[in-house]
This record gives sequence, C-alpha cells and structure tokens, in this order.
Amino acid sequence: MHHKIIAWGAILMIILSSIIPMRIRNFDLSTELQGIISQSIYILLGFMSYLFLLLLAKDVIRVLMIAMEKAKGQTFVGLSSANIGGIGIRKAVNSVLIIGAFGLTLYGYRQAVKVPPFKYIDVKIDNLPIELEGVTIAQLTDLHIAYPCQTDWLRDVVEKVNSANPDLVVITGDVADQKASRIEKEIGSLANIKAKYGKYFVTGNHEYYHDHEGWIQKMEELDFTVLMNDYDIVEHKSKSIIVAGVPDYEQSAKHDQYSDPEMAMEGAPSADVKILLAHQPQNIYEASMAGYDLQLSGHTHGGQFFPWNLIIGMAQEFLHGLHTYQNTQLYVSRGTGYWGPPIRLSAPSEITLIRLSKSNGING
Repeated sequence: MHHKIIAWGAILMIILSSIIPMRIRNFDLSTELQGIISQSIYILLGFMSYLFLLLLAKDVIRVLMIAMEKAKGQTFVGLSSANIGGIGIRKAVNSVLIIGAFGLTLYGYRQAVKVPPFKYIDVKIDNLPIELEGVTIAQLTDLHIAYPCQTDWLRDVVEKVNSANPDLVVITGDVADQKASRIEKEIGSLANIKAKYGKYFVTGNHEYYHDHEGWIQKMEELDFTVLMNDYDIVEHKSKSIIVAGVPDYEQSAKHDQYSDPEMAMEGAPSADVKILLAHQPQNIYEASMAGYDLQLSGHTHGGQFFPWNLIIGMAQEFLHGLHTYQNTQLYVSRGTGYWGPPIRLSAPSEITLIRLSKSNGING
C-alpha cells in the first residue's frame, strides 16, 4: 500500500512540477527567488521521476516472478513473491529504491551543471577546397539561461570556447528562458566570445516565449550577427563559405515569420561551402532541396535524461549526432545547457567543435 501511495505521489509531483516553475515567471519575483524555487521544484521532479520508474520496475519484476512461480510450481530461493510482498522486505526494498532515485538524481544533477566537454566532430565535405580544410566552428545551443546561479557557468563556457580559438562561433537557438531585459547580467559574458571570422545566432522556440524581438536586439548588442532567413559570406584564404540562418521552424510562423532555408540564400553569390543554422532538425528537408552542404541544429537535447531520451528518440527522426539526408549533412547537438530538471543522464551536454575536412564523396 505504501509504495502505491509513493507512486501516485510521484505522478502528482511530476504533473505539478512541470507546471509550477513556468507559472512562477508570471509573478513579480526577483530572478534569484525564481531560480531558487524553480530549481528546487525541478530537482524534486527529477527525483520523483526516477523513484516512480524504480517502483514500476519493482512491480514488473514481482509480477514476472509470480507468473514464473505459477508456471514452474516453485519459488526463487529466499525471494518468493510472497516474501517480496512481506512488510519487512518491502520496506527494505523501498528504502533501497529511494536511495537509488536519490543517487541517480544527484549524479544527473552534477552532469547537468558542469561545464560541458568539447565534442569533436569531423565533417567531411565532398570537393572541399584544400584552403578550407581545418576550418573550425564552435557550436553552442540550448543554453537556457534564466537565473543568476547560471552566470558563472556561462562565463566558464565562454572561456572554454575561446580556448579552442575557433574560426566561427554559432548559437543555434534557445539561449535563454527569460526576457532579455531581466537577465542582462547573466548573459553578458556572451559578448566576450571570440571568433576569427564572426559570431552568429538564430532564434529557437524559447526566444518566442520570452519576447523574441528583445532577444534579437540583445544578441546584436552582444556582437552576434542574427540571421533571420538571411546569410553572411565568410572569406578564408580566397575561398568562401555561406553561413545562412533561419528562425525557429515552428514558433516563427506564429509571429508572421517563416523558416525558409531557400529564402535565406536568396541573392547569395556562389560559394565553396554552404552552411545552414537552424534550431530544429526538421529544416533538413528544405535545406537539402536548397543545396546546403551542412546544417547545424539543436533543440532535442538528445532527450536530456533517461528514459526521456528513449521516448523523444521515437518522436525525433534526428535525435543527436551526425546524419546525412540526400546530399546534405546534419549535425544535431545534445545541447550545452539543460531545460526543466537540471539533470543529464545518458545524454551528456556538449560544446561542439566542428572541423571541415575533405572527402571523395558525401559519406567520406
């Protein structure tokens, strides 16, 4: 009976915890207080999620044991289904499960709040001029900055990016979860990012939840080139790269904007490499038709933590990693930050370092 109460309590907490933090932002509270309340609730959400899953697993195992006992007419040594249902063993098992849920939550939290490691991706492009071989692009995505407690973390991320001395830096959406005017100090370190040829930004769905026009203006103030169905030309050793960008695939249409990879290159001169920045992987179909060599995306978080990475993987054709669709390659980052519960488990965060290299064919 007790474990059923815990299980139903877990379900209730999961529902409430997914709603309350977002509603808190409607109240006139400081970002510090919002952060304390939201993070506490989200951590509890993660803990209750794992506790619910462990309790569910325990019940599944017990049902299987009962079925096997009936089928074979014998019990497991010292672990019959009747014994597992006993008060003493049940309490001991539930205690172990609570400790297990706490351990998973703590480990996932540490993975989520640490500065992500570099993830090195070698993108082989057919007929890439030798002059462009070795060009590096640092990709950040899904930072989801919202509270003062993330200020130092973002500063450390910026320092790590700069240590790689990239040729280009791109942020492919979802930079924050507050209006820009509320967290100017928290995101100020983005101005310190250095890149040889430029810094680029495209909107994600979360910018549209928090005054996207304000975020476009703020990113420009932070010295980023904001690409909204537009492009820029990067010259390197007499060769050229088109860096184009589109607004978010879904939310832009609700604000009289449209995510159009073909329009993003309209009027562009010929170039040796064409790269599209798009928050959501779904743009790959239009990007391929428009003739891009590479699309860089985020949005999925790689599922962020088990078991959601398995569930989201069933809904997203391109969950994470490097893919090829027709003649266009797509890289989907698991994200640099986190959204909701500060937990990363089985879907580590990353700072992506992409290196262009030459191949004899699209698949290298």
